[in-house]
Amino acid sequence: MKTASYAQSFSRAAKEYDAYAYLQQTVARELASWIEGMECESILDLGCGTGALWRALRFKPRFFTGVDLSMEMLDLHPQDPAIRLIQSDFNHPSLYEHSYDLIAASSSLQWSRDLAQSFDLIAKSAQNVAFAIFTSESLWEIHDYVDSHSPIPSKERIESLLKERFAGEFELKRYPLSFPSRVAMLSYLKGSGISGGRRLGFAQSKKLIQSAPFERLTFEVLFFVGKPLKADQK
Repeated sequence: MKTASYAQSFSRAAKEYDAYAYLQQTVARELASWIEGMECESILDLGCGTGALWRALRFKPRFFTGVDLSMEMLDLHPQDPAIRLIQSDFNHPSLYEHSYDLIAASSSLQWSRDLAQSFDLIAKSAQNVAFAIFTSESLWEIHDYVDSHSPIPSKERIESLLKERFAGEFELKRYPLSFPSRVAMLSYLKGSGISGGRRLGFAQSKKLIQSAPFERLTFEVLFFVGKPLKADQK
């Protein structure tokens, strides 16, 4: 996934994003429930978007840094004296020059251009981590029907990369979404930005609208909360 394509996808969707992104908001609330009870004065939120994780947190840290490629998304993020917003790629080294009590990412790391590098950088700066990552089983109905391949990593790949760098708890959840029509289904994909800039071709879109035998999409999310491995654990 090219960085520019990812940024443009979410910038186009920014103004209508919250109206469509109820799945991402649901995932953010679930991830926030995993974080409850942690003593976190500083949080780095990778792919913060319009602020779903900040809104979902019952406790508010003293220092909250939100990072997103899309300036249009950041413009819609809540403002607060505790919040600092940065337009940047996940893998920019300057983001990891400081230590954070928690580095979190909700519905975003699946679009990292180099997930292994992202995890390496995170592991050097985080005391704790909390991730919700969509897997390649998301939208399997569409990929099967139009014979396409998911651009995001598999559950097995994500788990393997995490276990090499972190120790913690995993949970896999599936979220089925039903739609009143195939047109509504495609409108959701476009408005939510969840396809990350990868669009179906005209023929594929036409095939879906005219003859897809389903009006439901399934999303698979891998949750992980843990800590970076110590040197003697690797």
